[in-house]
Amino acid sequence: MITEKTELQIAAYIEAGLIYNVDWNELKSNLNRQLENGYKAWVTVPYLDLPHVEGENNRGVDWDIVEALYYATGPQIHANMENKIAKLEKKHADHWMVKAARDYLESVRKVIEDANTIKATITKARKPRETDRTTPERTIENTGTCAVCGMNVKRDKGGRIVAHGYTLRWGFQQGNCAGVGYQPIEISSEGAVNYLGRLREALESAETTVEIVQQTPSAERTKAERVELRNAEATVRYAPRDITRFEKIIAEWEATDLPDAAK
Repeated sequence: MITEKTELQIAAYIEAGLIYNVDWNELKSNLNRQLENGYKAWVTVPYLDLPHVEGENNRGVDWDIVEALYYATGPQIHANMENKIAKLEKKHADHWMVKAARDYLESVRKVIEDANTIKATITKARKPRETDRTTPERTIENTGTCAVCGMNVKRDKGGRIVAHGYTLRWGFQQGNCAGVGYQPIEISSEGAVNYLGRLREALESAETTVEIVQQTPSAERTKAERVELRNAEATVRYAPRDITRFEKIIAEWEATDLPDAAK
């Protein structure tokens, strides 16, 4: 479940009493992935996968339990499963699904507590280089602030923000920040205006999805419909906040110096 390498890292960081932010992000990512895989192996696969859900459904499954536990990602460091399970235990303390989730949570409780102990020792200081630098230090020359994510990013020959916000995790470049290809916010608000339009479209689409899916009774929804509804509801909940933020940015925008001119 938790690899020996990760356990040794946790022990070493606790003993050191300090962890650099870059090391914390790597540890957290690895640990969360292992916790999620453990949850799937312990709870999702043996108790909640479709054959078991269908069998339980014939005996009258409580979909509150399935919804709460099937789509959980496990007791990650940043997500507290305790409240979710405790709430279910008030009504379904003896239900086998709830018991499985509780058993798994207890089995990994110490590693989560240890990780949170380490989290409290994060330092924002730059981690010292372990080897001599082979590339030049990055400078603020020819950079600008992305109109969408706010990062300081290099500009291309036309002064536009270059690619960033992508991942190479799968062996190729995937995804990009919505601010790529626009002038930095110091020069133009066009990137923010474009993104605001996309946010409004996403909210409208999500509201339509919620309305359509909710027409089907909860117990009759397919797994795909439940996932679609969950994602749409999240957009409906959070998009208005971002819309308000970008409306303010656009309303208050005025040209300013680029970073290399303002130093």
